[in-house]
Amino acid sequence: MMPSFESGSERAKYTIRHLPTRAAKVADILYLQQTDFVQAAVKRVLRPGCELGAAGAAGAAEDDAEGERRCNVMSLGGGPGFDFLSMALLSDYVGGVGVDALVLDYEAGWEECVESVAEALGANGFGVYSAEDSGGGGQRRRHRCTFGECDITQALDHPSNVAVQKYMAASTVFVAAYVVEENRLALRRNGYIFFRNIMQVAQPGSLFVFTETTHRQWPDIVQTAMESCGDECAVERAGVERAWDFVFPRVQGKRGNQLVMVKNAPVRPASSYDFCSTSAPLLEDETWISEREREQLVLFKRDDEMHQARVGRVP
Repeated sequence: MMPSFESGSERAKYTIRHLPTRAAKVADILYLQQTDFVQAAVKRVLRPGCELGAAGAAGAAEDDAEGERRCNVMSLGGGPGFDFLSMALLSDYVGGVGVDALVLDYEAGWEECVESVAEALGANGFGVYSAEDSGGGGQRRRHRCTFGECDITQALDHPSNVAVQKYMAASTVFVAAYVVEENRLALRRNGYIFFRNIMQVAQPGSLFVFTETTHRQWPDIVQTAMESCGDECAVERAGVERAWDFVFPRVQGKRGNQLVMVKNAPVRPASSYDFCSTSAPLLEDETWISEREREQLVLFKRDDEMHQARVGRVP
């Protein structure tokens, strides 16, 4: 049974209990996944121009208002800040840039936990500039995070997603950890409109990481991503072979497959009315996907159908 996140004590207990494993998961997926496009994307957002590995000079991602290079992360359903911590520690390990994260959750009470996790990161010496580097005597954080509220069952332009709208243009990494399955019915009813919208407006080269207890929703997420790109001619004009690259990695000691995607397609305007077409071709029927990808998509869909039959629900 899941704890009630309306309770501050339950949120604190959950944070302490799951922090070691959850903070490691995203970093493990990105660092240990040897697929070329994943490694290239990680290097681009954390250490562009450098080989990905431990130590070394920092690279560049985005410039902030002070001209400092940053990696901007949007953590969807990020609760106590696990994804922020994971990306910050990974960047430190590979000698990467500072991380700016927006931790988004429907439960506003997580903000206090996010602040505590950020303070603990600095208190233990990670991601903190020295007095000499800070230019004024004293220390300042290299990795920073803020908290905002969001609702992934609503469109991007919904009032509950104002924080997402403000941060979209700067974001290069999107992490959705354990929020897809628990919202499955609502997401399917509205055609995954939230994810469809952010996938439309995300910049080319953006990195998406989805983690879950099950792989049953991955075909829907990948299908949504492909449909979000719209006209195939626009993809061809951008000079890319595939609108998105995707892989379903496994993490040692964990059950099920996760999902990592990199966007190659150009930006499209997002619309609340841009639901998927009922006539859209099924992803597994496309000629450009590999046989391995096809096998996994069919397997995941079959598992979902069997699950729905077992619990007596309509997908």
